[in-house]
Amino acid sequence: MFDEASYQLIAEATGWNPMSDEWRHFGWADVRHVIEYKSEVHAGSYIEIFGGITKTGNSSIETYYEMRNKSTNKIAATLYGKTVYFDLKARRARPLTDTMLGSLQGFMMVPTQSGA
Repeated sequence: MFDEASYQLIAEATGWNPMSDEWRHFGWADVRHVIEYKSEVHAGSYIEIFGGITKTGNSSIETYYEMRNKSTNKIAATLYGKTVYFDLKARRARPLTDTMLGSLQGFMMVPTQSGA
């Protein structure tokens, strides 16, 4: 579920669209995930995932996501991630563009520390 949330965040924050010819040779590579499980989620529970960008680098973004149980509003899990903008043909990191960096600023967040 965190994967789907990250695809949506990256697409909204950068304009990335893997189905368009403009982006065909560029993608994202997850290089680090730290997941903490905070509370149990029973089968059939409704959840929501919220996330944002915590840091930008030359070719990477760092992100934070919270999975919340909609019934209790408790955090069920968190994920800190680092994702690199990637040239799929050259098979190496690619610098974030100025346009991307500007757009990413609108998605910056400070992670919660409560875990509640």
